Amino acid sequence: MDNRRAMVFATLRGPRRSLVIVSGAYLVNALVGTWLAISTDIPGRPFGVETGLPVAWDFAFGLGSGLSAPLWMLMALAVLTLAVARRDSRRSAFWIGFLGWCFLIGMLVEPIFGDAIRGELEPLVTAVIVVNVLLPIVILSWAIRTAREAERDLHGTPWGELRSG
Repeated sequence: MDNRRAMVFATLRGPRRSLVIVSGAYLVNALVGTWLAISTDIPGRPFGVETGLPVAWDFAFGLGSGLSAPLWMLMALAVLTLAVARRDSRRSAFWIGFLGWCFLIGMLVEPIFGDAIRGELEPLVTAVIVVNVLLPIVILSWAIRTAREAERDLHGTPWGELRSG
C-alpha cells in the first residue's frame, strides 16, 4: 500500500471508521455466501420467486443468490465504502444505509431464512444467514451516525437540532 492510501485509512475515526469496517465485513460475508450458494446450488428466491437461471448467473445478473445480494449491489457497497473512507461521508453514508436496509429486507424475504430459523440447514449456511441479518442492522446504525457527523461537520449541527438564524 502506498503512503497516500495508508494516510487515508489512518485518518478514519469514529463512525466513519466503524461504517467502513462493518461494510467490509458484510462484503466478506457476502463473498462467502456467494461461494457457498454457487457451490451448493442455493438460488435466490425472494418471496418464493425464482428466475430459473443458474445461481452464478442469477448472482451476476439477476436477483442474487439465496445467501447474498446481487453483484451490482455489492459493487455499489464497495464503491460507497471507499467514498466514505476518502471523506465523502454524508451522501455515501445515506446510500450505504439504504443498501443495508435492502440487504436486510432481501434476506428476510428469502424462504431459506425460515429454514435457518427452524434449524434445517448446515451450520455454515445458517451462520451466513444470521450474519446477513445482523450486519445490515449494524450498517444502518453506523450509516446514520456517519451521516449525522458529516452534517454536523458541514453545518455545525446534526439533524434534528434547531438551527439558529
